[in-house]
Amino acid sequence: MTINKTFSKAGLAAFPLCLLSALISSSVIAQTENESELNKQIGQEIERVLVRGRLQTAAESIVAERIEADKVVDILGIDQISRAGDSNIADALRRVPGLTLVDGKFIYIRGLGERYQNVTLNGAAVPSPDLTRNVIPLDIFPTSIVADIAVQKGYSADKSAVFGGGAIDIRTNSIPDSFMAYIGASGGINNLSDTYLDYPGGNDFGEEDGSRAFPSIVSSTLGSSFIDDGDLDISPTAIQATANRNGTNITFEEAEALNRELALSFNRDLDLSEKDRVVQDLGFEVGIGDTYDIGGEFTIGGLLTLNYDESVRTQDRISRRLEEPEEEFTETTKSTQDTSVTITAGIALKWGYDHAIESKNFFIRNTDDETFLSNEYNDTSGYSSGGGFRIFEGIFEQRELQINQMSGRHILGEDSRDLIGLGSTFLDDLELTWFFSDSNATTQIPNAFTSVATFSRDTATNEFSNVNISLGGIVSNGLQLDNLDLDDQLESSGFEMKLPLYAGDWAFELSGGARIDKRGRISDQLTLTIDGSSVVNSNVTDSISTRFSDEAISNPDNGFELSLETSEFSPSLAATKVEAIFGQVNIDWNDELTVVVGSRFEDYRQLSAIFDPLAVSSPILPNLDSSSFVEGELADGVFQDDGIYPSASVVYKMYDFWAETFKLNLMWSENVIRPDMREIVDTSFRDPVTDFIISGNSSVTPSDITNIDLRAEWFFESGNNFTVSVFHKDIENPIELFSQTATGNELRAEVLNAGSAEISGLEVEWMVNLEFLGDIGSLFFVQGNITNLFSNEIDASGVESDVTNAVRPLTQASDFIANVMVGFDSEDGNHSAGLAFNTFSERLYVSGASGFADSYEQPFDSLDFTYTYYVQEDLSVKFKAKNLLDAKNQITQKDNDGIDVTRFEQAVGQGYSVSVKYKF
Repeated sequence: MTINKTFSKAGLAAFPLCLLSALISSSVIAQTENESELNKQIGQEIERVLVRGRLQTAAESIVAERIEADKVVDILGIDQISRAGDSNIADALRRVPGLTLVDGKFIYIRGLGERYQNVTLNGAAVPSPDLTRNVIPLDIFPTSIVADIAVQKGYSADKSAVFGGGAIDIRTNSIPDSFMAYIGASGGINNLSDTYLDYPGGNDFGEEDGSRAFPSIVSSTLGSSFIDDGDLDISPTAIQATANRNGTNITFEEAEALNRELALSFNRDLDLSEKDRVVQDLGFEVGIGDTYDIGGEFTIGGLLTLNYDESVRTQDRISRRLEEPEEEFTETTKSTQDTSVTITAGIALKWGYDHAIESKNFFIRNTDDETFLSNEYNDTSGYSSGGGFRIFEGIFEQRELQINQMSGRHILGEDSRDLIGLGSTFLDDLELTWFFSDSNATTQIPNAFTSVATFSRDTATNEFSNVNISLGGIVSNGLQLDNLDLDDQLESSGFEMKLPLYAGDWAFELSGGARIDKRGRISDQLTLTIDGSSVVNSNVTDSISTRFSDEAISNPDNGFELSLETSEFSPSLAATKVEAIFGQVNIDWNDELTVVVGSRFEDYRQLSAIFDPLAVSSPILPNLDSSSFVEGELADGVFQDDGIYPSASVVYKMYDFWAETFKLNLMWSENVIRPDMREIVDTSFRDPVTDFIISGNSSVTPSDITNIDLRAEWFFESGNNFTVSVFHKDIENPIELFSQTATGNELRAEVLNAGSAEISGLEVEWMVNLEFLGDIGSLFFVQGNITNLFSNEIDASGVESDVTNAVRPLTQASDFIANVMVGFDSEDGNHSAGLAFNTFSERLYVSGASGFADSYEQPFDSLDFTYTYYVQEDLSVKFKAKNLLDAKNQITQKDNDGIDVTRFEQAVGQGYSVSVKYKF
């Protein structure tokens, strides 16, 4: 299906202006009709009011908070999320104005990458199980645990000073006021995933079943076996040298036999196979909660929920080399088995209205078991040559996040004053809120395997033959086994006090508080290979289990050896500590003019280092002390920075200015952007999104950013609303990735500070009931938003880099973003539906280097449909259809002749699912 982008963009840009006119007129018409109908048939009008109230439920619950907010903020309520059918927070947030989704996990706000966002859970910072980013991947949070999501785009001093695009606060379900319970189940299909690739090995509710475990005998040997120069080694030479040092003399042949025993301890039953699965998505959810009166105005309540989801996806992708796209490319079939488990447990103790203490605890496990089968044609075996390479891969990645939070709210209200015998004073309604959060994120990749085979291909029939797994040499490293562990711990705590004061038409609120965030992140990676003699093992086979069988490895004539590969991905440690104090003054006159002035002081300290595996007790999860660090690295990785970050906001409200409430908000702030923890270590890591090898840089410094926002909002009595926002951001010394010259098909980039960057644009948002179209129209509403960037540029002219275009757009920043949803509620309230469309213009994927052009990710036009049937008050059935336009992921780059080459293309497929939920 071909879509005229120019026409669509122009039409969508004009659409909200038409809606504003219709919205204003519909409000007047509705009031006139309502008054006339009320005089004729009271009963029928009451019914219409109830229906209309239900129709606006998705918006009314959040409108009040937006009206009262003294900052630029967007609220996404659970009703809106449910109507769109989004199953995780990442999918839900892409419908907020100015937000785009990258890699299905990360949110970019107003064209600024994930480093420019600050994500919190119930106001507390949480660590990330993602291997390459500080920011937590938002797809791991199911929407079923969410009450609402606040996206604050204008800075206030009570937020972290790391603020560029915005701050996202995920607010989870609170303890219910009365008994509630629910149970639900779901199932779905994807039109591309009825078959999938697999290999032996499974999981128990997402936890690795032990088949991929790192052998303990290899771990203990690595801890003691090394060669004379001190490098970690596991070769027969190192084993013999270690034995001799310990007084046990062995021959080299005996050392070789011991090395083969270590190789035999690894699981090598890794042959790929194709399997069928009729239903690709399965899930269930349960929850129960209640609150009890325990006397003396005390109540205690609890909430317990469990969510389980599993899915299978098969995707065909192709990546091409720019110079010879028809000759040098890789065709890959990727199958992913995903398992997610989320458990929440909460308890709350309240005393009247004045005091509440609440504990929220989360356990989230998200596992991806990925299998790859690729045919690669490169500069040594092009497509027309009749030869090529077949690559077998399997990666099991298990991510876990454990969060324990405590929070409290205490008000010096009437009941509290009576309890302590205090009369009315200027301290009336003094409020104290506090929180403490202790969280830990881990990622484990045990024995991910790669094996490469050569093949012959008939260029006429495209039939493959002589698929033969290689053993060492130029082609590959035999059977390669990668092990990676990440441990990220974060402790976050803080408090805030607010004191309201009143004088006639004036209201004042003095507030201030403090916060401490302490974080430590350690990662370690080991790569081992099992190689043999290609001459001896000349039999043709495409079976990993046959090529690396017990019989083959045990035979000394075959020359198999387990080796520890040297790698540029050194074990690394990073730690940060942020101490902050802040204060704000809120001045309100007659609920019409509000001025908020605040300031925040932050002291930021960081430490990064590469540690020595020989100094630790385990090669995977080491116990660190001062002797663990490479000499000279510790001092280079120490950095300290502090600053004062001011903010100001002016809010003006008018009533009956086109709408019931008109609100104009102007905000200004000075903020900072700091590098990710992986980027401040002088080692390399592979970015799974771009496949670039990223070189860290401990000399990278934080960026300074100036934010200016102006927002006008109209809120109508019927729940309709219309918003126009203009924003501008100036960034000094922005932190960016710069492409480096690399050999072969390798992609490389380095973390550096650029000179400057700026981004500015316009956001338009609307929510309108179509009741001006008559009775049928009153059952529908249109909700949407459009973002258009006026300026989007980074200037790296002074940076020493071989980047092709020093002046270019910011990475992943789309100049145009649109979200539109048409919603429907039946008059009897038994049926609800929504059709949601999301698109963005092309955006820079990665900058080009050495004269090659920049590459761009192409638009992904997403059209999703959701229908819910409320069988009865407590029973509902939901149907969802995803990606109805069958859009694909594509990345293009111009060659030397200026012709677009599709460097990467991946099918997503269409998904259909049905879920049932019963509330007790």
